[in-house]
Amino acid sequence: MLAWLPAVAAPIIIHLWNRRRYREYDWAAMEFLLAALKKSSRRMRIEQLLLLLLRTALILLIVLALAEPFFGAIGAALVGGPRTHRVLVIDGSFSMAFRPAEKTLFEIAKQKAIDIVRASNEGDGFSLILMSETARPIISAAAFDREDVVEEITNLTLPHGGARLLPTVRSIEQVVGRVRNENKKLARSRIYFLTDLGRTTWADSSGAGQSSAELADALQRLAGQGEVDVVPLAASVGSPSATGPVNLAITDVRIPTAFATLRQPVDIEVGVAQWGGTSGTDAVVELLVDGARVDQQVARVEPGESAVTVPFTYQLTVPGEHQIEVRTSGDRLEVDNRRFLALPVKDQVRVLCVSGKKDSTTFIVLSLDPDHGRTSDSIVRADVVAESGLLDGDLSQYDCIFLCNVAQFTAREAAVLKRHLERGGGLVFFLGDQVRADRYNRQLGTAEEATGRILPGTIKQTVEADEDNFFGFDPLDYRHPLVKVWENNERAGLLQPNVLKYFRLELAGDAGDSAADERRADEAEVAVALAYENGDPAIVESRVGDGRVLIMTTAGSKSSVTRRAQGLRPWNYLSTNPSFPVLVQKLWRRAVSGRLNERNVAVFEPISGSLSDAGSEQPLSVLRPAFGGRSSQADRTVRITPDVGSAKWSFDETDQSGIYRVDHGDGAGQQLFAANVNTEESDLARIAVEDLPAGLTAQPSASEDSDVEAVVEAPPTPIRQSILWTAFALLFVEITFAWWLGNRQI
Repeated sequence: MLAWLPAVAAPIIIHLWNRRRYREYDWAAMEFLLAALKKSSRRMRIEQLLLLLLRTALILLIVLALAEPFFGAIGAALVGGPRTHRVLVIDGSFSMAFRPAEKTLFEIAKQKAIDIVRASNEGDGFSLILMSETARPIISAAAFDREDVVEEITNLTLPHGGARLLPTVRSIEQVVGRVRNENKKLARSRIYFLTDLGRTTWADSSGAGQSSAELADALQRLAGQGEVDVVPLAASVGSPSATGPVNLAITDVRIPTAFATLRQPVDIEVGVAQWGGTSGTDAVVELLVDGARVDQQVARVEPGESAVTVPFTYQLTVPGEHQIEVRTSGDRLEVDNRRFLALPVKDQVRVLCVSGKKDSTTFIVLSLDPDHGRTSDSIVRADVVAESGLLDGDLSQYDCIFLCNVAQFTAREAAVLKRHLERGGGLVFFLGDQVRADRYNRQLGTAEEATGRILPGTIKQTVEADEDNFFGFDPLDYRHPLVKVWENNERAGLLQPNVLKYFRLELAGDAGDSAADERRADEAEVAVALAYENGDPAIVESRVGDGRVLIMTTAGSKSSVTRRAQGLRPWNYLSTNPSFPVLVQKLWRRAVSGRLNERNVAVFEPISGSLSDAGSEQPLSVLRPAFGGRSSQADRTVRITPDVGSAKWSFDETDQSGIYRVDHGDGAGQQLFAANVNTEESDLARIAVEDLPAGLTAQPSASEDSDVEAVVEAPPTPIRQSILWTAFALLFVEITFAWWLGNRQI
């Protein structure tokens, strides 16, 4: 708009032009009039100059008033006083999706942030940070264009995760320090936390404990860099209390078998919990398969207790990718009312048995598939190959691989087995008389130079029982889910002493003897499921990637023999024990339980997979889930990393709960992945403002209709407004003055 400044000269040009507009002639009758005019010519010239100045000033003021961008940059300098760097920190925990009235707390927070921007002084700079699992600086530098800042705030979406205060405070410190170094004119800093003061986010700010003390110190440093205002958004939620508002949540959806086939119905266990309130709720729980509701149950949920398990059973009839959704309703926080499960379904579970010696897999195959696939009820299809044929087929089609008395592995075989585990597959080792422990340790062990790093420890020397003696088993109080079935059933024969020889396995790190329950066993890196009576491990479970490794330190058949005084004797008589088929079934089921872990993650955890050489040349895209009535979000490109013999892909934009669809292109179909919320954030209890650390100023609670006068210092009268009022006054003066000049008597 400053390009219009030359227009100021228009009145002057017109004035000069009018002076040269007429020719002068002498006329006797005018001489008397001119004589009179000469007496007042000085006064008239002054009056005309004043009128010219009024008109010039009027045009100048209009041009300057319309030059808003120019004055946005220099306004503070013209007005005087320091300029402020305002850092807007919006709580991005999913508890901000709580809807006290028409708007959610997150929508109220965004509106209050916009109000702060619009009410701030000319020349102030703005930064924007979303407080979530990882602090996300949306505007890390100081932005001076208010409309751009408003647009960024408007476009914010709420992640379905928690919020971590300490990383956010550190991010604020970095932003404030960088802006202060880059822009010396922003002499002041003012930080605004727009938050619901949720206890899961703010409980550690008081300074109790080591991490809390670190957070309290960081908040004190932040307060030293400028004013820190906490704007609570919980006025409509209720006063701080030990329980908070009533909130129902689906805490878990799981399949106990960890796999699904067309040969048997799928059992689905759903966890439902209630936070807040003093009385229970009759929760309506719905089961949806591929978007269609197939079942519904009502469960009584009491507050403050552990989650109630709601069981469902459903028979899937079509192989392929399926999505399970469980949901409830009846509260004002929708995010945690739904939970998802991506479920690949096969006709049968494929198991590959690798034989290192004749008959080393015979009893294992019989235990896996007693009918040899002749009946429609068999859920396992077992294939057998010799040790040399391990790499002859495509291992990606197998869910579990049994390695029975295999002598050794090459580096390539170790790498292929490692990839099988990373995809969620299972490995079960039965050792025996062909095993070369040094080769196992070199290729599969825990040493840095090992190719696979698959084993949970180092295989040491063999241990053999004395003449006429056998080793028995110690179930370790049946704590591990693998042996839980034999609790109170010792007559089944599992503990019968029948082992003559085994390999001693030295576990790496601080491996516990067993997990206390199945949930802790799922989280343990290494766990001993079964031991010998002398304390040595008999069955050890470990996690590698999304897969599981189970190693039985003795043989799986009578084909492994040892020389005794009576002649050759088998290493054990397990294969003739009535418990052996049950043990094999437990082993493969436990081994494949990682398949679902690969497909089901928590919000903010990446989803990933592996591709063959050919597949790595095809483009992949991910369709993110829609939530809250929004349309499905656009495809996102997947990052692919080359690897030996394959390629890995990963995608980390999983900040929304729901089903993610990975399209492999060229008609290869889709893979489904599910991301679910961490229900720690479902507890809507909040801290009191009195418990905030010193240095943080608690402002009045904000609601949909509250203003921001308390959190923004009153700005001076805007320059543009002052100029326009001045121009209006000059216009009135110019009109009046011109009318008076034209109508008064000379």
